This record gives sequence, structure tokens and C-alpha cells, in this order.
Amino acid sequence: MVTLVCVNNPVEAEIIMARLRSAGIPVYNKHEAAGTVYGITVDGLGKQEIIVRAEDLLEAQAALEKDEC
Repeated sequence: MVTLVCVNNPVEAEIIMARLRSAGIPVYNKHEAAGTVYGITVDGLGKQEIIVRAEDLLEAQAALEKDEC
């Protein structure tokens, strides 16, 4: 398992994960709970790590790049 990207916004994390899932890539979200509960995104609170399998990393990066404008 490797971290594909880190974001501080849970909504952004869900959008990224949905894009990856629609491409058929299994994806996981590791997040810090207190930031989610309190809505704080300072000093690492609210950090969302988008994690994929190492063998899917290149495909996941390509899936995110192809949708950019």
C-alpha cells in the first residue's frame, strides 16, 4: 500500500476516491478522526491520505491526470 495523495478536505478526498473507483482501482482513505469530527484542518487535523496498492500506483496517477482540465 502506498499513499497516492494527501488532502485536507474530506469532500475532495471523496471525489478523488470516486474517480479512482470508477476507473476500477481499489482505494482506501486513512484519515485523522478528530479533524473530521470537529471540522478542523490545521496542523494535520483533517488530513486525508488516499491510499492505493503499489501495483496500481501508476494507473491511479494516470486516472487523476487525465481528468484535469
